[in-house]
Amino acid sequence: MTTVTGYPSKLVIYQLRASRYWWVRYYAHGKIARKSTKAEQKAPALAFAKLFYEDCLLRARQGLAQRSNTSFAACARSSMAEQAAQLKRGEITPVTHSNAQYRLRKLVLPFFAHHEVSAMDYELLQQFLVHMGERKPPLGLSTMASHLLVVYYAAVSAITPPVAVAAFAAASIAKANPMPIGFLACRIAAVAFVVPVVFVARPELLLEGALLDVIGVCLATALGSIVMTIAFEDYAFGTLGMIARLAFCALAILLFMPSATLNLLAAVAALAWLGWRYHRSRQGRGRGTTASRPLS
Repeated sequence: MTTVTGYPSKLVIYQLRASRYWWVRYYAHGKIARKSTKAEQKAPALAFAKLFYEDCLLRARQGLAQRSNTSFAACARSSMAEQAAQLKRGEITPVTHSNAQYRLRKLVLPFFAHHEVSAMDYELLQQFLVHMGERKPPLGLSTMASHLLVVYYAAVSAITPPVAVAAFAAASIAKANPMPIGFLACRIAAVAFVVPVVFVARPELLLEGALLDVIGVCLATALGSIVMTIAFEDYAFGTLGMIARLAFCALAILLFMPSATLNLLAAVAALAWLGWRYHRSRQGRGRGTTASRPLS
């Protein structure tokens, strides 16, 4: 802390680890007033502190209260008290209350506690994001991936029994039993249950990251979806057989893995195998035989 020459010792400027600006603080009449100087150099910070002191004196002469305590810590205390009241009224669950208290105390308050709410800006929020990104261990899933995971599975519920709204609609049109239709839809759309997990593990699928990485992951995921569909449908230029179906499932898993090397090897193997099966099916037609026999 640095005192301001010629002014009361209770007027000081200081620096915070979480901010690149100097801050000014003045204690008078049992209250503390503080504010960011928005200055990185000491000289302009001292000049701002003098103006801040004169403003405090002017407010005192006019009978106005000192600047209200708008620190983030004070606002956080008010928020926690309000949440405690909501918990007592049964408006939120104990788990929600406990999670909110933990995040506020452990993640947010250590960074923002000494900042004034009025002084918080975009740059400070960016510093907070950088700070959170450097935490060990990292926070985990991105907001986009975790929210889309929930939305995706909520949409897929339209074909999963016993709800299967889409299956019931199709059954009423086809005059068929809705449950077999629902299970058939799940088998046909089996890859839809895997893709959400893939974009959680590989955010490039959500267009997050370098362009080449995004293109590579999208291509690997598309090929993996095709290969998995082949395995579940038991057909690729002819029926497969159990061994071939298991092999295609293994290749699909490798294509979904967050490893460029495994993706490349699996892609080469899958394309080569599909090419070979296509060539065998063409030869079979030329000899007048069917291509529907299992080729394991």
